[in-house]
Amino acid sequence: RGLRGVEGALKFFILGAVSSAVFLLGVAFVYGGSGEVCFLGNNYLGLLENWGEGLITVALLFKLTMVPFHFWAPDVYGGASFYTILLLVTIPKISIFYLLMQVGFEYKIVVWCVVLSLLVGGIGGLNQTSMKKLFVYSGMINMGMALLGLLVGGNSGIVIGFVYLIIYMIVTIGIFLILLQLRWRSGLIVELVGVGRKNSVLGLSFILLFFTLAGIPPFGIFFVKL
Repeated sequence: RGLRGVEGALKFFILGAVSSAVFLLGVAFVYGGSGEVCFLGNNYLGLLENWGEGLITVALLFKLTMVPFHFWAPDVYGGASFYTILLLVTIPKISIFYLLMQVGFEYKIVVWCVVLSLLVGGIGGLNQTSMKKLFVYSGMINMGMALLGLLVGGNSGIVIGFVYLIIYMIVTIGIFLILLQLRWRSGLIVELVGVGRKNSVLGLSFILLFFTLAGIPPFGIFFVKL
């Protein structure tokens, strides 16, 4: 809605197209090196394999809004409606996480992106006044934590990553449903003051969900982090 919504949509469309082009370029390198469309083939040429895997990893991390590929997210989220943000932070995250697990990834790139995302997400979210932008930085942290499971490797690491991601999605959906129920359109955090006095059930639910999202014990995400 308005100029901010148009600007956010245009940035999402253009940069999304660029990331898709990077992904296809990575696929082309993999195919050029192996002669196969199977990502799990063993006939890669070393140089093309590294380039292709690196480009595919960058493109998928861009979709997950991992640092330093997050620069588009604050403007896009800030100009989008709550329904659009709810869609962006749920279904695409799970599908891209699964795709990243299936096609493989460049380990060093993911490690650095996870470390930077945890730092930038934790620090950048401290001075936010907009709930929409706060979810951008929250997403960086939580996706970084979920990707730690892939970095650990093995069945246990993958399962932990998926469990963490599913809990994050459920909690995020619950928070957005409460915000929509409150008919809160401004997006400013300060305007949530006094919600518990108006509706104690929604206020208490909102606090519990935020504690869960923050990983405060004894809520679910805390035990998954352990």
